[in-house]
Amino acid sequence: MSDYTEYYLMLPVLLWILTYIMIAIADRAVKKKFGSKSEEYVDLRFPKFVALFLDSAATVGLVVFVKFGTVTPEISTYFVVPYFGVTAFFLTSVFRVFKDARRANGSKW
Repeated sequence: MSDYTEYYLMLPVLLWILTYIMIAIADRAVKKKFGSKSEEYVDLRFPKFVALFLDSAATVGLVVFVKFGTVTPEISTYFVVPYFGVTAFFLTSVFRVFKDARRANGSKW
C-alpha cells in the first residue's frame, strides 16, 4: 500500500458528497420552481435515481479499487471522471425540464 492510501480512500467519499450536494441543489431548484406534485418534477425522478445510483456505484467501485489495488498519483487524477459524468447527466436533465416547461408555456426559445 502506498503512503497516500488514506487520502485515496477519502477522495471518492468527498467527491460523492460534493456530487450529492450538487444534485440536491439542482433538484431543489426544480422543486421550488414547479412544485413537488408537478409533472416536471415527477419527470426528474428517474434521472435523479440514475444519477444517485451511478454516484454511489462509482464511490463503492473506487473505494474497492483503492483498497485492493495499487493506486499511483497518475491513476488518481482520473477519480473525478465518473462524478463529472454523473453531474453533467443530471444537470442536462434539469435543463431539459426547464426547457420543456418553457416550451409548454409558449416561449419560442
